[in-house]
Amino acid sequence: MARRSAAAAPVLEPEKVVRPNRSTMRAEWRDPDDIRPGAAKTARTVHGWRSYCPLRRMGAAVSVGQIMAADKLRELYDVARVGYAPIQDGFYVATTPQPRPGPTAGEMQRARAGREYARAIRPFTPVQRSLITAIILDNKSVRAWTLYRQGMTGRHIDQRVEQGRLLAILDQLAAHFDTEIREELQHGWRLPP
Repeated sequence: MARRSAAAAPVLEPEKVVRPNRSTMRAEWRDPDDIRPGAAKTARTVHGWRSYCPLRRMGAAVSVGQIMAADKLRELYDVARVGYAPIQDGFYVATTPQPRPGPTAGEMQRARAGREYARAIRPFTPVQRSLITAIILDNKSVRAWTLYRQGMTGRHIDQRVEQGRLLAILDQLAAHFDTEIREELQHGWRLPP
């Protein structure tokens, strides 16, 4: 039997991490299930993919409080637009059309989220609301927003100025949601990014 040399052994390359699609970005977060009382000072960190967020890509320009306020606004918008999924029982029950005593809990939460979302964006101008919709809600980059505005106005718009406007909006949103976010963090209902 002939022995193969070490040089002839096949080289195994590490698996290449492939980006799932363009609407995702690499991220890491604390594992919410890591509640073991142990000697570790911090919870385990999970590495994975999350939906693309231009605010998180901006790095140190955006504070943690601003990102949490933007996430809160996104949650209110999604609940107001789509609502929560109903709780499903283990079997199907056909209901007959009949009068109801009032709106369901999900419908009430949806209406409440709509009111809170409208109250949060009320102080902003129509152009600022367009910026909120494009960057915070639709996850477009500041560059894409700038190019869109240039096409709409027909004049040059500086990307740094638009980023400054976005940061001012985020500051105002962070001040608006400050109490709610602190309460959610205190009760463990929200994890810091």
